Amino acid sequence: MSARMEAATPAVRRAVRALFTEQPYRHLGTGEVLAYCQAHGATSCRLLVRQVLEALAASGLLERLGPDNGRVYRLIRAEDGR
Repeated sequence: MSARMEAATPAVRRAVRALFTEQPYRHLGTGEVLAYCQAHGATSCRLLVRQVLEALAASGLLERLGPDNGRVYRLIRAEDGR
């Protein structure tokens, strides 16, 4: 990861968490999250958004659904029983 992407990662993580906090019951795709990040000045890099979403899914915060093309993410909530 480049130094520029590394520096932007915390802002993208905050934006992703804010978006899923605002809309906890929605399934969100990379494009929707990217648009939110762009609107809030976090990043315009789709690859970085995808990497952050994948990292949050790997950590257990998000659930990854669907195939590689058309994948969406959903916030894992306490009431899901996990």
